Amino acid sequence: MKYNNFLFAIGAVICFIILTAANADEIKVGVTDHKLIINPEETKIISGDSGIIDIKIQNYDKNKIFIKLEADGLPEPLFTAPWFSFEKQLFYIEPGEIEETKLTIHIPEGRIEDYNVKIIARNPDTGVEVIKTLKIETLPPKDKGMSGIPIFPPAEQPVLLLLDMVHLVVNGIVNIIS
Repeated sequence: MKYNNFLFAIGAVICFIILTAANADEIKVGVTDHKLIINPEETKIISGDSGIIDIKIQNYDKNKIFIKLEADGLPEPLFTAPWFSFEKQLFYIEPGEIEETKLTIHIPEGRIEDYNVKIIARNPDTGVEVIKTLKIETLPPKDKGMSGIPIFPPAEQPVLLLLDMVHLVVNGIVNIIS
């Protein structure tokens, strides 16, 4: 019985640690030897357009470190170019130095969703990785509604209503005849 209570206590502590890390804005795995800064941490991108995020990585180690940047959380494209690209993705950073790059995110036209993208700065030599979350709100183009259907200027709306009415009348006549 005491053994079960001990296992339960250990499990509760592990769950607490995992939940605390999952709720943190910056997750660090291993002993931190670098810091990741993204700016902005929240952005809005119009569907069909691109946004640029500034990224900085600072080396806190007393030795030169190697860092690889990755992004996770955007859908994989089927037939198009990737949704994101780094200006520079691999770095050798001297002690105390800061390296900068840019992440370009392109949201394909018609995609109107919110995304939480994990930006990962990984040191493969030590296994240390720092993760920051970038929140992206995708907006419809100004000339289109939330469904992606074009919104026509008021001057064109009567013509469109007339075309809709003609379409309905023709379909009604065809249904009566057949």
